[in-house]
Amino acid sequence: MEINRKIQHGNNRVKGEVSKVRDEVRSEIDSLKDNFKKLDKSYAEIISNDRNTKDKDQSSQTHNNVIKNLAVDPKENSCDTGAVLKAKVETLVKDGLKLTNLNINKAVRKVSLHRDMENTRKPNIIFVEVDNLDNKRAIIKAKAVLRNTNKYRDVFIENNIPREKRMLDFNNRTPCNGAQPGSFSPNHIPDYSVLCWEFETNFDTTNEISSINLSHGAHNSMNQQKNTHVSYDEKNIPNDWMTNNDILNKINMCINNIQCSKGRQFEVDKLYDNFVEILHSEMNDKLESKFKVLNSTNNRKRRIKKPWWNDELTNKWNNVCTAERDYVTCKQGSLKQQLRKHFVDKRKDFDKLTQKASILVPLPGRAG
Repeated sequence: MEINRKIQHGNNRVKGEVSKVRDEVRSEIDSLKDNFKKLDKSYAEIISNDRNTKDKDQSSQTHNNVIKNLAVDPKENSCDTGAVLKAKVETLVKDGLKLTNLNINKAVRKVSLHRDMENTRKPNIIFVEVDNLDNKRAIIKAKAVLRNTNKYRDVFIENNIPREKRMLDFNNRTPCNGAQPGSFSPNHIPDYSVLCWEFETNFDTTNEISSINLSHGAHNSMNQQKNTHVSYDEKNIPNDWMTNNDILNKINMCINNIQCSKGRQFEVDKLYDNFVEILHSEMNDKLESKFKVLNSTNNRKRRIKKPWWNDELTNKWNNVCTAERDYVTCKQGSLKQQLRKHFVDKRKDFDKLTQKASILVPLPGRAG
């Protein structure tokens, strides 16, 4: 009995401790739940306020127009409320754009932060806010009328693009044209392009730039001299062509270098130049050659295959080509038939003139 009483007493004590701990845990959980609810509510309020602020800013920017080159009134600085500028813009809208029923909510002239670097005679731009998007579209649609007026001829009206959108458009511009061959030199970069950028290449830019400079220098030096060309007798190739051990060793070494290369552009170009040099050396040793000066005084005049061809035939042929192109590209049934008839007539005229010219002017060697 004593043992049962002690066990019962121990159980009761454990149950009391467990109940106490359970109550404490439940209290802490309830407290955490309340804190989470408060955080959710606060976060929802912050997001809602931020969204409302952004929507309000975007809405105000959506209803804005930008006016450029509108002359500055000296009374603008004396009035802090902007009434003078607003009245000036309203006059522009009513007298210049002929929009009498359009209201202006606000007009603000933007102050330039780099005024010393700009032309002092050029006025700052003006941000104009209207009631709704329809009024903004009406202004944009009617802005072309200003060019016909003497007072507002130099005034321009544009859509207000938010700064975030302008920065995004600027960042999306990629200087792809700057990586074209030959554009590494500063002389090839236009004034209106990106002045500085960073990009990675899969070839050695140092060798590429040096090769470009060398090619330009060689081209200029060749222009100063007579342009010559080496002509080889390819019809009489000897039997020992590309058979000696020296040439075979060079070719095998070139093939081995190609297999061991990493496929980079400047390595491929260098190996190709080596292979061409091997072939040229063998051609110079084994084939007969002669130099030709490529200018109009030393070369014989080429024989014209059609001596009877004249300017009238050229015009007729161009007319046939134009009529054929119009006939082929046309998709309308009735018009296509007319164009086909026009094309057939032009072709017949050309054939008749061709036969007549070929008969009147005999070919060389056939004169009777």
